[in-house]
Amino acid sequence: MKKIKFPYMDETVYVENNGFLSTWCCKCGNRHIWHFKVFKHKGKQMIEMSGFQDDKGTQLREFYDKRK
Repeated sequence: MKKIKFPYMDETVYVENNGFLSTWCCKCGNRHIWHFKVFKHKGKQMIEMSGFQDDKGTQLREFYDKRK
């Protein structure tokens, strides 16, 4: 089994409205999943952003790192 490479992200990333973005954290090594929603409130464009840590994705990465 060979190691899976997780490429670095470009500085500019385009996410569709109500879309998700998955990133690997360089400090903690965990995978974070972000959700973005664009909406208007009182005439202003707002962005709602929520995120969580993906423990299963992090465990999978650790499994592949050990198997290399």
